[in-house]
Amino acid sequence: MRTIFVIAAVVASLALGVVQAQEAKTPPQMRVVDLLMLGEGTVAGTVTRVGAKYFSFSDGQQTVDVSSKEFVFDGLKEGDQLTVTGTASHGTLKPTDILRADGTPLPKREGK
Repeated sequence: MRTIFVIAAVVASLALGVVQAQEAKTPPQMRVVDLLMLGEGTVAGTVTRVGAKYFSFSDGQQTVDVSSKEFVFDGLKEGDQLTVTGTASHGTLKPTDILRADGTPLPKREGK
């Protein structure tokens, strides 16, 4: 009987380790307000407006402008779901990575 408990504990520990390893592949996400306060991080949300070198992005509670000369925003439209990683400065998010909902990265401009 004691052997069964030991085996169950080992199996549970291994299963937990696999789940934690899978979660570690995805950067931890936060709210827009937290990212603006901390100065950097990752946030998931919805595109609310698109310009040539910026787009507005909402996590459902707050909206922030994402500004970059490095990324190509062509094809981006209102309602697109994105995950953005970057730094915040003066209320604007400067992205280092932008991923679409399917995990594909937004393209960068040539030479950037």
